[in-house]
Amino acid sequence: MSQINVDTIATAAGVEQARLVQVQTVSKTDVFTTTSTSFVDVTGLTKAITTTDAANTVLVLFQLWSGADDRCFVNLVRGSTAINLGGASGSRTACAGVGMSGAEKAYQLRYVGGAFVDSPGSAAAHTYKIQIRANSGTGSVNATQENSDSAISTLTASNIVLMEIRT
Repeated sequence: MSQINVDTIATAAGVEQARLVQVQTVSKTDVFTTTSTSFVDVTGLTKAITTTDAANTVLVLFQLWSGADDRCFVNLVRGSTAINLGGASGSRTACAGVGMSGAEKAYQLRYVGGAFVDSPGSAAAHTYKIQIRANSGTGSVNATQENSDSAISTLTASNIVLMEIRT
C-alpha cells in the first residue's frame, strides 16, 4: 500500500489552501423532553472539538427532529454562548430554529437543521451543543410529543457534526 504524507497543500504561488483538519460527530437516538420555557441542554447532543490553530474555523452541521404541544425553539450553543441566531426584534425569540406543530401536533415531528461556520478564535477545546425550550406544554427531541407505542408514532435520530477547517 502506498502512502503520501504532506503538511500543507499550496498553489504554485505558495499560497496554502484550506483543508479539513478533523471531524467530530455525535448522534442521539433516545428521546429528550422538557417543559421548561427557558433553554435547556439536550442530553446527549453535545460534542467537543479541540482546534489546532486559533485561525481555523469550525463548520457546524446539526439536525434534529422536534415535537411540541405548541412550539419548540432550538439553539446552537458554543460553550455558553448561543450562535447562529436570527435577529431579535421586539418580543420575538432569536434562535437557530423552531419546531412547530399543527392540528395533529401530538403525532408530528418537525425537522430543524442548519450549517454554520464558527470562528472560535483559539486553539483549544470548544464544546458545541443543542438547547431547546418549549413555548408551552412539552417540547421533545427524537419523538412526537405524545410519544406512544403505536404505529403512527416515530422515533428518530439527531446529530451534530463538527469539522475543523484550516483557513
